[in-house]
Amino acid sequence: MLALQPSACNVTHPDVQLTQSKMFKVLEVYDDESPAHRSADSYKLDGQLTNNVNKFLKSMRLHGLCTWSGLISGDNKASALKTLQPLVRKLISYYDEVDDEFSNIDQEELCITRMPRIGRGKHNIHFDPLESPQHAALAKLAAESHFSDLLSKYMGAHCSLRESGISITRPYQPNRSAFAHDDQASGAERQPGQEQFVDAKAGEGMEWHSDGPKGEATILMALEDVAPEQGSLRVVPGSHKVYVDGIGHTETFLKEHCAQLAEEQISYNYRAGQPMIIDARTLHSVTPNVSSKWRVVVWFIYDSF
Repeated sequence: MLALQPSACNVTHPDVQLTQSKMFKVLEVYDDESPAHRSADSYKLDGQLTNNVNKFLKSMRLHGLCTWSGLISGDNKASALKTLQPLVRKLISYYDEVDDEFSNIDQEELCITRMPRIGRGKHNIHFDPLESPQHAALAKLAAESHFSDLLSKYMGAHCSLRESGISITRPYQPNRSAFAHDDQASGAERQPGQEQFVDAKAGEGMEWHSDGPKGEATILMALEDVAPEQGSLRVVPGSHKVYVDGIGHTETFLKEHCAQLAEEQISYNYRAGQPMIIDARTLHSVTPNVSSKWRVVVWFIYDSF
């Protein structure tokens, strides 16, 4: 996790000198918009590439995020879904509820480079960029949707696709024990007395975090609609402006600002083929999956290095 600096706060670091900075403000919107908005639709573009590039750049610079309906063609969405579905079904069929892992999966055969568990019932599946047919399908969708061109304009340098994959989260499991230690669930180390109890029946979400430094971007997208109860993406517009390279923000810091994050955040429920494009410095989180369905989200990592 990376830094979110509060207002009227002087921070010292051996390698970085910081001055007082303003907190991000979701109310910094387009001139012709109402300042009272908390909907992801306020950051949505509609239509094809030609008439929306400048709007995209403005949204990314102001807010560090943009959703775009119509950027991805129906054919590209359908083709990618057709390629990914067999793999997703195979993964689900091999899921071991007790061990919370995909048992007896041959990663090399499936062209998966790694599949870390990033939460209770939540895994990131990383596709081999050279051998994976799933990566090839997603790379084709990305190229024909001009992701690289758009992000290169935004970053002012050539930006290329580094990696693709899926985040897959199990559904609600009513027969599980209702509560578990969150240090057992996430693998995080805690000091004595810091243990917390969390609902273990739900597929875990993710706490507030940023994905990377300046020059990187993340594109998140579902190929089928995701209902709110399957897990919503929450994003803090403008938070990329107060990111400081090389300084992480602690759990204590986030807890101190949780009220502000709750006030400033917007919530996005994935619509099929409508990507959420975020500057990697933008704070975002995910709510748990409390539905009876698996949650599958495609991700693309871009960088200009």
